Amino acid sequence: MADEEVEAAPEAEMAPAPAPAMAPAAEPFSSHDVPIDAAQIKEIWASPTSDAALLLLARCLSMSEDDLEESLRAQIWLELLYGVIDHCKTLELTPKKAKAFLDVITALHGACVETLCAKEEAFSTFTDSLLRATKALPLAERFSLEEVRLLTEHVTSSYLSSLKLHQLVFTEEQTV
Repeated sequence: MADEEVEAAPEAEMAPAPAPAMAPAAEPFSSHDVPIDAAQIKEIWASPTSDAALLLLARCLSMSEDDLEESLRAQIWLELLYGVIDHCKTLELTPKKAKAFLDVITALHGACVETLCAKEEAFSTFTDSLLRATKALPLAERFSLEEVRLLTEHVTSSYLSSLKLHQLVFTEEQTV
């Protein structure tokens, strides 16, 4: 009897499987690796104004002025990267060290946005990334203890203090 009930049900009544959801389009800040090098960082540092430096950084990242005008996230991403590069200049780091630290920050940001981790986990990710970056540099180029202290203070006060805000801005749909 149960077999008859199954056979009697027409196949047309079965709902089709839902289509797989499409992934959102990648934005310029979705990458963990920022495609600029130490020479470009040196050029950004040589810019006469911060506005000129921001425009140069945007060009280095292949961001058009239209991209920046249309996307608040792109503007925030650009400001974040510029803040890191500018802080490295203030600390008088070499361009190689600045690039290494920029890579640490972008890796930290990517991990924090992907996992929505807590501040403690983010700090652990930062320290692990900074240690790996330091070891990857040539011996003469490695971060000194004082530089590590200053970079850690900067990340703690400028990024980790507003971690949930960064996570919100880069994960939630925003309306303007």
